Amino acid sequence: MQGFNEVIDDVVDDETRKRWSQALCEALDDMPAIAGIEADIDDSPENENDLFALTEHVRMTAMLLYTEQHPGQPQVEQADAPTH
Repeated sequence: MQGFNEVIDDVVDDETRKRWSQALCEALDDMPAIAGIEADIDDSPENENDLFALTEHVRMTAMLLYTEQHPGQPQVEQADAPTH
């Protein structure tokens, strides 16, 4: 996750960021805080639910970034073709 944040910081300029939706900008702004969350936590149903929610937020952020950078190419998740 830290590498993702570094690439965004290094590659994305102000002009690119201005073209992004507010939702994407806000989601990307959440990433450093998520990356800084302590990983050594108790096993509990509540923590598991929180981890799932954070994982989903990060996944959706990545998908939103992809779709905004590649308009007209909505195939975000593609299963690999079966090999026989």
